[in-house]
Amino acid sequence: MTGTITSDLLDRALVARALAHNARGPRLLCQSGPTGEIADRIRRGHAGFAIPSGLEEHARRDVGRLDELGARLITRDDAEWPWPRLARLDRATQSAPFALYLRGPARLDTLTERAITVTGSRAATGYGRTVTARIVTELTALGWNVLAASAYGVAASAHRAALAAHGSPVAVLAAGIDVAHPPGHAGLRDTIAASGLLVSEYPPGTSVTRARRRAQARLLAALSRAVLIVESIPGGEPATIAAHAVRHRVPVFAVPGPVTSATTALPHELIATGRARLITSGHDIHHLLS
Repeated sequence: MTGTITSDLLDRALVARALAHNARGPRLLCQSGPTGEIADRIRRGHAGFAIPSGLEEHARRDVGRLDELGARLITRDDAEWPWPRLARLDRATQSAPFALYLRGPARLDTLTERAITVTGSRAATGYGRTVTARIVTELTALGWNVLAASAYGVAASAHRAALAAHGSPVAVLAAGIDVAHPPGHAGLRDTIAASGLLVSEYPPGTSVTRARRRAQARLLAALSRAVLIVESIPGGEPATIAAHAVRHRVPVFAVPGPVTSATTALPHELIATGRARLITSGHDIHHLLS
């Protein structure tokens, strides 16, 4: 991005901010025209839903903040938009985002052509961290890209292993692209942004909430060719990601573990019920997807 704020960029930033916090946004988009027309309707108060005060000024600040970060804003009009992946959300629930905020040199559409989402417990055991690192290292060597949340545990192990293997990991955020969450991962996020990609559907400055974590789960499932679960208890965020993947017919893989460990309960449950395939290596995943 440059320091110049074009009318097109401002329109996109304005519509993105208006729709990011409104549940009716995707439906409005499906029924509307080009971005400029939607922006005009919003400015004239004809959007069909409540508009936050100071929206235009917030949009200008968003553009300035993205410029400071060396980040960019893409919409469905951009060549980088991952149409084959996000079309799943439109077909299922009309919940695809209008825009995505990206920071990093890699292209999102290119990375998601061969992407595996890796998820699991934030309180990963030594076994979970070791297995995650080994599988991700193998996947990276085989030409796969790793997607994961910005979180402790399995997700962090996946990002670090991909970076160590000279890959281009993608961190999908549940906050604005400039918000360090978790705080202890600010350095890791910057490293990911140097060679991979940070992805958020929320404007700069947006904080993490439980609802945004749930929304993050649908993106992690939709943007990938498959989902890998290493460790997790039932009912957590990895279970939500797996449920989205099953809904969108995205293959789910799971790593077995000690029957004495509560963190292996979800992988075992998914394998036992046929919702996930048992794998023990990155080569297993590569073979099954190829």
